[in-house]
Parts: sequence; C-alpha cells; structure tokens
Amino acid sequence: MIESKRVDGMIYLACVDKELVCYESNHRREALEGLTDVQSILVDILWDATDEMVKTEFLRLNKAVSVPELYITDEPVADMDSILSARKVFCEKYKSLKVTTGRPQRPNFNSDNLLDDFVAITKEQKISAEEMLRRLDNLNVRLSQKAVEAKLSSKVIDKCTSASMWLFAWSARINPKDVVA
Repeated sequence: MIESKRVDGMIYLACVDKELVCYESNHRREALEGLTDVQSILVDILWDATDEMVKTEFLRLNKAVSVPELYITDEPVADMDSILSARKVFCEKYKSLKVTTGRPQRPNFNSDNLLDDFVAITKEQKISAEEMLRRLDNLNVRLSQKAVEAKLSSKVIDKCTSASMWLFAWSARINPKDVVA
C-alpha cells in the first residue's frame, strides 16, 4: 500500500448502535493507519445494522473461505485466549503434521479445523482448554496403542510415529465424544 498508494478490494463497515465497526477486511483498514496519500478506497457500509445482520453478511462474504467457528459462534466457550493459546501450543508441538490445506490428508491437520475442534470439545465436554489438552494427550496415548492392531497405511504409521501424534491417524477431525477424562 505504501508503494502503490492503492487499497485492493473493499472494506466492509456496519453501523451498529450508531457506531461504525469493520466486519470484513479489517487488516486492510488497519494498514491504512498513518497513510495520507492513498488513492480512493471502496467502502461498503451496512447502515442501521444489528449484530445478526452483520453476522449474516459476514458469513455470506466468507462462504468460500473457511472461518473458524470460534469467531462466529453465539454460544459462550471456554476463555477464547486460552483456546487460541492451546492451539498455538498444539501446532508448535506437532508442527511436522500441520498443513494449510482445508482438507488435510491423514494424519496431517489444519489449524482452523483444529480450532473448531477445540471449541467443540470445550463446549461439549464443558472443560477448560488446559483440561482439554491433558485429555487429548491421554487420547493420543490410547490411539497409539490401538495403532498396533489397526489397519493403517505404512505412510500414516511412519508419520504418526515420527511426530508421536495419532489423533488424526483415522480421521481429519477430533470427535469431542472421544475426549474423555
């Protein structure tokens, strides 16, 4: 933006309770801070909006983009910061299996899908992020023992063994019902 003096795409704002909020393209809006010589910017404003209208419009705009449930759910979850921190710890611990594709092949995982799984687990099990990580470690041990008898490809077994992580050996998602004490 500094060099081109242009902002690509549209910035989406909504007027909710007489206050303008940016609900899409906020990273571009923030990048404009301090810049004075930028070309015209396209802005779409949703006037007299409700939170529900903003959510609906956000989902419409992001239909093709995977957005973690944590950012769009109405239901309270375990502390958002602790869930995000748990994801960061998990992704760092098992970084060799983390991929960016929306449909990872076993035993790889996607961090956005993982975040959705973490939200679902903490909601369904009604547990903290710390307890969830402890239970996931226990589940990982149980699954590693199950792997001895399971019919997994040698490629999946090698990757799981190398990373010491079996949570995604059979499925790309974690079932919250499996995350028991």
